[in-house]
Amino acid sequence: MKRIAVLALEVTDEHLRQLSDTFAGWQFSRQPMRTGFDPAVVAQAEIIACQGNAQMIRAAQNARWVHTFSAGVDGLFAALQQAHPQGGIPLSNSSGVYGVPIAEHSLTLLMALSRHTDVCVRHMDQRQWKSPPMPREVSGSTVGILG
Repeated sequence: MKRIAVLALEVTDEHLRQLSDTFAGWQFSRQPMRTGFDPAVVAQAEIIACQGNAQMIRAAQNARWVHTFSAGVDGLFAALQQAHPQGGIPLSNSSGVYGVPIAEHSLTLLMALSRHTDVCVRHMDQRQWKSPPMPREVSGSTVGILG
């Protein structure tokens, strides 16, 4: 009997095949949160990889490891404690992996706002040719990013 790992995200059939080929003793079950998950499958799984879903973690009665793709684990400890009052189940997260993408996204939005890209897109959607407001140069500006 194969061991079960639940992946609570959109995974292509090709990725599932690659995982199954690489880890022959495991069955990988796709349980995307947007369509709901099967509690019976989750209850049997030894590995849960999810986006910080407390309901799924509470259903994971056979889990030996839980991983969340989010950085924060607030609220997940309580769910894991409910499912496994004896403790001993590792809970890992993806803290730190989003720093560069979020910084790049923030800079992209800053540049788009300084160039009034939103106004230009609205004009294109309306099939109108209007001059956008004068762009603001970011060079030499002091920028603070909170959060």
